[in-house]
Amino acid sequence: MNQNEIEIPNWYLIHNGHELEEKLKAEFPQLRRYAREGDLKKEVVAKVIDDVPELIPHDILDLFIEIQSH
Repeated sequence: MNQNEIEIPNWYLIHNGHELEEKLKAEFPQLRRYAREGDLKKEVVAKVIDDVPELIPHDILDLFIEIQSH
């Protein structure tokens, strides 16, 4: 069982996702290359899975692995 924890500020958890994405793209113009809806989210998920999979709950990681195998 993994005991890693990360702290996420409340403002981030309650912020509208679309607004947050636009603010991130305004602050970091290089993120604008992810222009289509969902592209940035997919890239973030892929990076976390590839680079720090220990931050993903095992149940979710197992589900993703099962989905990819079909």
